[in-house]
Amino acid sequence: MLTIKNIEEIVGTKYNEVFDIIGVKEHTHCYEFTLGYASVGRPNVETILLHRKQRNDGMYLMEYRENFLPLNKNQFDTIDKILICMQTI
Repeated sequence: MLTIKNIEEIVGTKYNEVFDIIGVKEHTHCYEFTLGYASVGRPNVETILLHRKQRNDGMYLMEYRENFLPLNKNQFDTIDKILICMQTI
């Protein structure tokens, strides 16, 4: 199972011009990243998942709205790299 040390440090990081990372949860099967911004009315929120189980080919999956991005571990071993992967998907 995949474990990312100090993953909570990603909270508060600017994702792009619109979204900030406002939360991260560690679940048994994935890390759940919550992106959001306050707008007039309800806050807008998006979720990106990083699955913790390694596939048979050694890759991990990042998921956003049923789109999947296969990643090897050195592609997301820092917060900056995680952000790049999130923006790629």
